Amino acid sequence: MKRLMYALLPLLATPLMAQQPSLDFEGNLGVVQAFGDLKDNMADKDNIAGYTFGVAARFQSRPGLGHRVFINALAIRGKEGTGMDTYSPKHLNAGYDICLDTTENLTVFGGLGIVKWSQDTASITLPDFSDENDLNNRGKGTKVAGRIGLEYKLGKGFAGQVAYTQTEFNKKFNPSWFTVGVSYRFGGIKF
Repeated sequence: MKRLMYALLPLLATPLMAQQPSLDFEGNLGVVQAFGDLKDNMADKDNIAGYTFGVAARFQSRPGLGHRVFINALAIRGKEGTGMDTYSPKHLNAGYDICLDTTENLTVFGGLGIVKWSQDTASITLPDFSDENDLNNRGKGTKVAGRIGLEYKLGKGFAGQVAYTQTEFNKKFNPSWFTVGVSYRFGGIKF
């Protein structure tokens, strides 16, 4: 039986080799619009927009189906007293997407990831964001996130993206945001 399995392995790999998988790299930049708890309870009311930028590696396993691993820096100003009331890109968002080409120019993607929120503990004054008095409400640790979106090819290497991300912050808030941005894909290493 083992000999038969070893003999069949090259036959199983042949279709994958015929489709020429490829590896691309992406750079992205986007504008973030706060939504839900991020807009209502966490972000500065006068400034509910932010920005994100990052890099990704995208593996095209077969025509029309790809896999993307990404890491982004996220900047959005928190309201005063949250410990996140600066505009610097200090939050980390990383994850994995499955990318499905629905037409030649349109791709639907979705996946799971993580968010690592960054807070300045010395500037936290609001109890909904504090660990004082055993509230355990700081956004410490790595949180699970999910995202879905659309990507539309704009030209050679460039694509416009729209995405919705939902995550958690503490036991009280589950922030979410919309991202509208552009990405540039390069590389195209064939296997």
